[in-house]
Amino acid sequence: MSDPEKLRVFNLISPVGFVGGLTLVLALNVYAILRLNVNKEDGTVMSTVRLKIKLLNIAVIAVSFLLLVTLVGYAFLENVTYR
Repeated sequence: MSDPEKLRVFNLISPVGFVGGLTLVLALNVYAILRLNVNKEDGTVMSTVRLKIKLLNIAVIAVSFLLLVTLVGYAFLENVTYR
């Protein structure tokens, strides 16, 4: 990382990789435990949400959500706060 140009590219790509990876993990695990069904019956739109309790998936969702909130919150506070 001694080359300034490579360091600049790394600093642009790595946050996107971290946030994108956490978002992908969160979305895949939510998809694994939640099912949403929307249909129309007699002119009325009906929706059903099914939750399949899988403790490991729920733990991964919680951890990835907390890490995602921490990273986005840190980025926001680091770049937007009044100086």
